[in-house]
Formats: sequence, structure tokens, C-alpha cells
Amino acid sequence: MALLLPYCDASRGFEMNSHRLLGGFSVLVGAVLLLVIIPAQTVPVSYGALAPSDFPSFAAGSILICGLVQLFFPTGTVHFSLGEATRALLVTLGALVAALGLERVGFLLVAPPCVLAVMLFMGERRVSWLLIGGIVAPLLIWMLFEILLGRPLP
Repeated sequence: MALLLPYCDASRGFEMNSHRLLGGFSVLVGAVLLLVIIPAQTVPVSYGALAPSDFPSFAAGSILICGLVQLFFPTGTVHFSLGEATRALLVTLGALVAALGLERVGFLLVAPPCVLAVMLFMGERRVSWLLIGGIVAPLLIWMLFEILLGRPLP
């Protein structure tokens, strides 16, 4: 926390501190994922070229590294908008519902409508992008994990 305090001055207000707070939170999330959640939720196997924890660890490491960059090299300005915050909250709640749906009905039935909903919610209206992002991408992800890597998706 001491790292955050010297960077708040009256002329710039809270903008640099908010970048640093978000960066620090991202570092914390990445570290908890890497050190606690991923090891607890993955089981080592003796087959396959990749361990089940490789992709989640890569993603968590990316979150941690990006958080460090944001923490130490913040740029730009921050303008809080209640509308944007509400949209972000709705996307987060949608992701939670999708995660719960993955456990019950599986990746192939949940991923395409979830991706399409997020794309539409974020303003994408081009049919070609909706087809690629909402249909083709989830199918390619499923094929990569299930067929090529032999790793089951929920």
C-alpha cells in the first residue's frame, strides 16, 4: 500500500492511484490463481504432452505480469462511468452463470451462446464476426482440447 500513496497528487487526483490499485489487484489475483487455486483444482497425469495445469498457469501468469506492468508503469486517464461499471458487472455475472452452466450441460452447449451474448452486449453487429467469434472459435477451442490434446472440457 505504501507504493500507492506517493503517486496521488492534487493535480492528477485519483487517476494514477486507480491504475496502481487495479494493477495490484491483478497481481494478487494472478498469484492466488498460480499458488492456490490452480494446484488445488488440477490433477497431474502421466500421459499427454501438456499437464492439465499448463494453460491455466499460463493465463494466471499473464494476469500477474500484466498487473505488474500496470502497477509500476500506469498510463492514461481514468474516467469512472456508472453505465460502464454496470455493463462490466453484467458481463461478470454472465460469466458466472456460464461457468455454472459449464458444469451442468458442457462446453459445447454453453460457450457459443455465451460468446455471442458478450459480443452482442459489447456492440458487435457484423454477422461475419459474430459467426467467427460465437460459433467457429468455441468449436476450434473444443477441437484443440478434446481432439488434439485429449484434455476433456467440462
